[in-house]
Amino acid sequence: VNQHKIAAENKRLQLLTTKQNKELASLNSVLEQKVEQRTKQLKAALSRSEHATTSVKKVIYNMLSSNPLFSGAYAKSVSKVAQSIAIRLELSETQVTDIAYAALIAEIGMVGLDSKIIQTPFSKLTPAQQETYYSQAYRAQLILAPAQLPEVTDIIVNQFEFINGRGFPNSVAAEKIPLGAKVLAVARDYMRYRKGRINGTEYETLDAIDRVNN
Repeated sequence: VNQHKIAAENKRLQLLTTKQNKELASLNSVLEQKVEQRTKQLKAALSRSEHATTSVKKVIYNMLSSNPLFSGAYAKSVSKVAQSIAIRLELSETQVTDIAYAALIAEIGMVGLDSKIIQTPFSKLTPAQQETYYSQAYRAQLILAPAQLPEVTDIIVNQFEFINGRGFPNSVAAEKIPLGAKVLAVARDYMRYRKGRINGTEYETLDAIDRVNN
């Protein structure tokens, strides 16, 4: 009698195990389908987000480069130099991309400034005009706020912070200046010397490098 009971119980347990295994397999299949569906949804959302970000970036650059007071060729030169420096520093792909784009629109804070300030070599500006020139850091922050590009904005806003702690807009210590802003500052001033934007003299490559180093 006991053997019959044990056999019957074993059969019941086997049937129960088989049933549970089938249910588990079915559940796993449903979960896999849901995971796959959610993955597709996330990829689509990311794609839309990236497309939107790319569109915003194009609008900002087009707004700047279409202004006759600004040079698209100059902006591209600064961006290329900044990108090369970032790559040399072995920064991540994202950092390189952010720095290159920040350099491309680095003058965004100058939109709306007096044309004399924009077109006159910096050393020939009056102290008051130089102060207005540096105010572009604040203006850039305001202009870029709706774009939701925090890393790019941070680079541009801090590009005039000096390692001696007397820069703009916040006079922060050297170690608190974003690396991207330092890269942009070097690339920007190199091209400013090359194009005569510092003191009216256009320097050759090596001389411009020496000026930046000093």
